[in-house]
Amino acid sequence: SKGLEVVFVSSDRGEDSFRGYFGKMPWLALPFNDRGRTEQLSQKFQVKGIPTLVLLKSSGGLITLDGRSAVCEDPAGANFPWTPAPFSLGKFFQSKAEDVPADSVADKVKLLYFSAHWCPSCRAFTPQLAAAY
Repeated sequence: SKGLEVVFVSSDRGEDSFRGYFGKMPWLALPFNDRGRTEQLSQKFQVKGIPTLVLLKSSGGLITLDGRSAVCEDPAGANFPWTPAPFSLGKFFQSKAEDVPADSVADKVKLLYFSAHWCPSCRAFTPQLAAAY
C-alpha cells in the first residue's frame, strides 16, 4: 500500500448511494452521517468539484490539493508521495537598501505576496501583513 491510506469523503446525496459506491472501494471512509466534518474538510481544502484528491503528510500537513493530477501523471506511484518539486526563487531578493542573497533566508518560511498598487483590496491588506511581519 506504499504507506498510504485513502479515506473516502462522500458527496453522495443519500446513505444508500454512499453504501453502494463505498462497497466497491478497498479503503476507509468518513461516516456518511458526519456531514459536518465532510463540509469542514471541503471548505478547508477548497473542494470546488469532484473528484478531488487531497494529499496529506502523516502529520496532517498539506502535500497538494491536486492529488488527482499526481496519480494520473504517475499511476505506478514511482514518485510517491508526489511532493512538489523544489523550485528556485532566484539568487537574490531586493530590499530597499541592497540585494539580499537568497541563501541568507534559505532556512525561513517564504510567503509569496502577489499584489499590486492599483488593487484596492491589496492596499487594504498590505498594512495588515506588515503589522504581522
